[in-house]
Amino acid sequence: MSIFKYSVHKRDQFLADSLTKPAQPAPSANERISSLPLRRWMNTLKMRSTQQMVIRQATPADQFQIAAFLGTLSAQTCRLRYLTPTTFDHASALNEARRMFERAERGFVLLACDPDDDAAVVGLVEVARDCHAVEVAELALVIRDDRQGQGLGSKLVQRAKAHVRQMCLGTLRAHMLAENIAMRRLFEQFGRSELVAYDDGVLELAIELPPTFAQLQPAA
Repeated sequence: MSIFKYSVHKRDQFLADSLTKPAQPAPSANERISSLPLRRWMNTLKMRSTQQMVIRQATPADQFQIAAFLGTLSAQTCRLRYLTPTTFDHASALNEARRMFERAERGFVLLACDPDDDAAVVGLVEVARDCHAVEVAELALVIRDDRQGQGLGSKLVQRAKAHVRQMCLGTLRAHMLAENIAMRRLFEQFGRSELVAYDDGVLELAIELPPTFAQLQPAA
């Protein structure tokens, strides 16, 4: 479960390119203990919300929603996704959203949207073909901090499988930090991975997709 809190106000303020509220002081040990029942109840609600999540293919009209999503991500989540310390301001988030759609011309972007949160983007997965090898594509995935650890990443990957089958790929690759065990587990839902390269804590993993992969039907 993520320790980072998401606020819809932060998302809206980000779209307006304004300042967010200063961080609140950390709760005391007694406050953390007394809040456990409430946190468990909230986690149960979030799990139910994940089951109702809308997963759909992104369109250019989603650029501002994606930029707002990127602006809510913590520095740690950005580091795990982009392999280096980074955060997004209004301009850089819009540039990244545009980059996603440029890459989507060689693949796809799937969004997870919460119908109970003004259809806000809470996660996404990208797959794009290699510019120099059309049978090879790369996958990347990121989930909003407050939705991590609830099975949303797995749900996105399962939906992505159907799109990957249509691409008739031979190899699927992903770059991730060696510490990002959760991402490696999600990636290996496509099959057993092999280490292609390792550089300064960054893994490049590859999965050779069998010819029969494109013929498999998604699970009901």
